[in-house]
Amino acid sequence: MRTMSLTKMRLEAPGRPRPTRRAARPVAALLAALLVAAAHSSGCGESATSGGIGGSGAVAGPIEDFGSIFVGGIEFDTSAATITLDGELSEQSALSIGMPSRISGIVDTATEAGIAQNVEVETSVRGPLESLEPGSRRFVVLGQQIVLDSGSVLEDGPVAGLALGSIVSVGGLLAEDDSVRATLVQATPDADDFIIRGKVRRLDVSTNRFEIRRHRGDTVEAFVIHFKGAVIVGGELENAATVSVHTGASGSEDNNLVAQIVRVFPVLPPGESGDVILTDSLVFDVLEGDTLLMHGDLRVLLSPSTVFVGGTILDIAPGTRLRVQGSLDDDLALVASRVEFGPQPDAPPDRATR
Repeated sequence: MRTMSLTKMRLEAPGRPRPTRRAARPVAALLAALLVAAAHSSGCGESATSGGIGGSGAVAGPIEDFGSIFVGGIEFDTSAATITLDGELSEQSALSIGMPSRISGIVDTATEAGIAQNVEVETSVRGPLESLEPGSRRFVVLGQQIVLDSGSVLEDGPVAGLALGSIVSVGGLLAEDDSVRATLVQATPDADDFIIRGKVRRLDVSTNRFEIRRHRGDTVEAFVIHFKGAVIVGGELENAATVSVHTGASGSEDNNLVAQIVRVFPVLPPGESGDVILTDSLVFDVLEGDTLLMHGDLRVLLSPSTVFVGGTILDIAPGTRLRVQGSLDDDLALVASRVEFGPQPDAPPDRATR
């Protein structure tokens, strides 16, 4: 008989420092840091003292720590922020390290400080654990393939300790093939709804259906979503849009799922030219002219002045996890000033830690 470990684990990437809980700076200190940064820059742009960038903008990535909220290496004051979890108003105490988030407000990368106006946190996948190959770093939840990497937070211990059929919630980064690179795995036996995430394909408004790719063994199949009567929020439902589909906690039948809520959202909140952007996500495609296409159809422009950490431009391929820092140009492409390589799925774990 297997027993589930209650140890909170993180698979650490070799050579990457293990995150430790940081004491939050007082609100006054955060404000002072931002004012100092503003004094050394003109609006949005490069800080004259440190090479960082500051101004209005957005950060997307998994939650790294609390005190305030740390995302993308930035400590955000959330005292006046609106916080939502899966579209519902929430408290910061309901959030967990590893949950994917999108934060908009004031960002300064030089001081690593920010003031959050909106904090949006989403569950990527929730449902029954359908398959798990012993020793594998991949498993399937509600037909969606989940991939662990060296940065995945396993809140309830190893996935192998969970029984098939257990209800789990996964936070993570959507890959081009609609698999999810897990940043957080939690056992959630009391969940009252299931969630899947993917890109809309074969949208047919006459029959109120679209498809999301799902994985069954080594094959990829179409998961048919029926959205007649569903509440559609966040944007227009169209092909290639990234969506989260919420359904009743009854699973799927014959690759069909009846949606109750369909949430349409970009990987980042809407922005404008000059906004500071920092995103931790996966590369969907490498285009010509040193241009990357990342989650949410965000175009990233590389240049000779882009600083690379942990790899080079030659190491970038579809599926590579990157933390990209820069600002939006007039065409709302992200002009990258810094690119840091994140955990990769084939990186072996260093050790499990409490």
